[in-house]
Amino acid sequence: MNSVLENKIDQAVVLVYALKDSSLSVSFGEIESELETRVDFFLSQYDSEQAFEQASGFSINELKSKYRESIKNDLVVQKFQSRLFLGANIVKDEVFSFYDNFKDSLPLSLE
Repeated sequence: MNSVLENKIDQAVVLVYALKDSSLSVSFGEIESELETRVDFFLSQYDSEQAFEQASGFSINELKSKYRESIKNDLVVQKFQSRLFLGANIVKDEVFSFYDNFKDSLPLSLE
């Protein structure tokens, strides 16, 4: 449970930094396209749109309204992260070298 909270905090911090980057923008079209993709995925899990609406308690428009801001934030963060790591090119030898140099300070497992 603690890692879930830490993950949410990490996501919020990255979002704050991404929103400060005035050169990043997400268009209405990008948001709508992602919304359609996600709605199509949800609908594919049910026999019909009506079955989905009955099970979820939301109409498609309500679902889109509910998640539009979240999707916008997700897209901003994706663009921010892409920009940060655009030039990153890590090769296998560098990974092994890093491990050899810092293995004493690395955790034994990911928690």
